[in-house]
Amino acid sequence: MNYSQEYVAVQLRVSNSTISRAESNAGNVKLYVIEEYCKVLGISIADLFAEDAKQQTHRTYSVGFQIEVGSIEELQKIEKLFLSMQKK
Repeated sequence: MNYSQEYVAVQLRVSNSTISRAESNAGNVKLYVIEEYCKVLGISIADLFAEDAKQQTHRTYSVGFQIEVGSIEELQKIEKLFLSMQKK
């Protein structure tokens, strides 16, 4: 999209360094930041990772996270998100 890191950081209300770390795989990024990042770019999370995978012949993703939810509806939303990311 050719957005600057500064522009994206302002849109997400995070620091420039958070965006820099996310784009360079230099640190952990919270799921909500990835969700909001994709909204700014107008793409899905699956599309974000699919574009990265196209640039390499083989890539393994290792994801570790801890999720705190306040309701079953929040948990179902997260489940739906992960299911949408699975290969069809």
